[in-house]
This record gives sequence, structure tokens and C-alpha cells, in this order.
Amino acid sequence: MHEVGIQIDSGIVGYEILKKLPKTTEMDSMKTTITQNGLTTPEEILDHMRIHAHNLVIKQVSSKQSNSQ
Repeated sequence: MHEVGIQIDSGIVGYEILKKLPKTTEMDSMKTTITQNGLTTPEEILDHMRIHAHNLVIKQVSSKQSNSQ
């Protein structure tokens, strides 16, 4: 039995992930930052997405706190 697989460069996979992101100002800015820095591996893109999600949570919490004061 032979194992058959397709090996795809991680940079190509990273660009495919970037193409799937929504077309918003924030996402376009993130895409530009990622591609200009050459950080196109899936792991690096997911790190950027986690940081972005974390920043959104911080914004929401801080806006709720300022509205309640």
C-alpha cells in the first residue's frame, strides 16, 4: 500500500485563508499588514486573527464600562 498525498506550500495555504476573509476595512488592513510582513503561514495568520478577536473584546468591555459610568 502506498501513501499518496498532496504537499502544498504553507504560504499558498495562508493566501487561501486570506482570500476567505470578509471584505471589510479592518480585514483589508490586516491582510495588508500580514502580506507586507511576509507572515503568510496559516499559524501566523491565525495568530493575527486571535489578536484581532482579543482586541475586539477589549473594545467592547471598555465601551460598556464607559457607558455605565
